[in-house]
Amino acid sequence: MGLLGNTLRALGRLRHGKGFGIHSPFAYTFIREVLRLPDKYGYYAYHEISRMHHDATEADGIFKVIPLKYLKLIFRIGNFFRSEQVIISGDRNPLVINVVSLISPDCKVIEVEPSEDNNPESIRFRSTRKSQATTVRDISSALPLLNFSGDSARRPLVIITGDEGGVTTLLNSDSLMAMNPVFIVLNLKHNRRVWNRIAEAYNEKGMSFANPHIAVMVTDSGLPRQHFNIWI
Repeated sequence: MGLLGNTLRALGRLRHGKGFGIHSPFAYTFIREVLRLPDKYGYYAYHEISRMHHDATEADGIFKVIPLKYLKLIFRIGNFFRSEQVIISGDRNPLVINVVSLISPDCKVIEVEPSEDNNPESIRFRSTRKSQATTVRDISSALPLLNFSGDSARRPLVIITGDEGGVTTLLNSDSLMAMNPVFIVLNLKHNRRVWNRIAEAYNEKGMSFANPHIAVMVTDSGLPRQHFNIWI
């Protein structure tokens, strides 16, 4: 039964990844043009992202290097939603900070990191836009740094890189939720509790997309609640 279930899930991911069985125009566009954009299409920052990923892989880093395809995916999602504010919470990962800083010169990056340990400076500040990043010690300190009166079309990103309790504070922020943030949970196998908490908070509206390693929740009161398992 386990093998059969895994096979059926894999076939479902493959089918959804090609757009079959998806009736929502938004979901179809998001999957085909963002989550599963063909390799023949590229973005202006791909070369820089690849260089940073190569350097981090070659260095004796003390953080887990996220696969290149997911770094590019984060960048594409930020571009699609024209994000100018990003909160990164969980395990410290300088590559994620650098990647989101490339979304635009005006992108404000807030890193929630309770410890100053394990900070490979040579990787973290290799981006020429290091001034965009601010580090705080908890979620409560991050929220006041956000601009809640900005362009509503520019959706903030909330990226969870480690399993931590701060997501509840984010979900309880009416000001942040009113901006329809987009949640990205990395390393899903170890961050399942965080993802479940986000999914529970949006059990009526919003669309989510996931594979066994990464999950994306698009919060929007105008979207019906649907979940898609796809190959990313």
